[in-house]
Amino acid sequence: RSFYSYTRTHEEAADQAAIRNLNATETSARGLLEFFERINSNERQIYDDINPYTRTHPLTEERISLLKNHINQSPYTDNKTPADLQRRFKRVAVKLEAFLTNPDKVLRKYDGDSVYDVYARAIALHRQGHLARSLAELDQLIVQNPDDPYYIELKGQIYYEAGQAANAVQYYKKANLLLQDAPLVKIQLASAMLSVQSSEYNDEAIKLLKQASITEPRNPFIYKKLAIAYGNVGDIAMSNLASAEYALLDESYSRAIAFAKQAVEELEKRDNAKQEILRAKDIIRFALREQEAK
Repeated sequence: RSFYSYTRTHEEAADQAAIRNLNATETSARGLLEFFERINSNERQIYDDINPYTRTHPLTEERISLLKNHINQSPYTDNKTPADLQRRFKRVAVKLEAFLTNPDKVLRKYDGDSVYDVYARAIALHRQGHLARSLAELDQLIVQNPDDPYYIELKGQIYYEAGQAANAVQYYKKANLLLQDAPLVKIQLASAMLSVQSSEYNDEAIKLLKQASITEPRNPFIYKKLAIAYGNVGDIAMSNLASAEYALLDESYSRAIAFAKQAVEELEKRDNAKQEILRAKDIIRFALREQEAK
């Protein structure tokens, strides 16, 4: 029961935050209510078999009640979702379906001429290994929307996953210029640059990964790639520090301590590495504390 009390506290805070955000954007909460109503029956079926306590304390019903009260009082309840936002959401949904569903099923379902049909086919054909056909589909969309960063980013991804990193860099660069503040695109671009294995890209890859780490500080993949990039330019101290960050996020505390100690040893030979030394020592202290807690 203490678990459910803990869960309720966090879910209530999340729901209140969602309501505040909906109000701030003058958006109706009807969609959120519909979502909770859809999962309510499934939640009952699942949890009733696990813990009889939930039969009289259903979590979702309480959240539904909160939303209904909000909907009855909100001045934005009857607001329609903007058409542009609906289109963007639809594209995200189609992309997820195309990447996660059996490609044959995707091709059977999306056999028309709409933007979503072409988008889904490009992804499904890519997953089947048909590079030329996939790009032919995607290029139809890019011709119509030459500055759409998400079509361009997808083309970079297709080239990258097809083993053509140099081509991927070209399209990831353009997507990064169009989006600017998209950390995941920066990570993708840096990864493609490092895969080219050309010294011309190492410094730029490091810069991109450091920028991405500002908004994605707990993304271990960033530090894994930073370790490689620093290693490529011969900066073993920073490579060890990045490896320590990666190991810490991976909860590999012994490795985190070992890499951080090596980083401190090298960094202390420098005159301007105070901040990096402090970070390495913080990693050691945190990792030791986590080891003792286990």
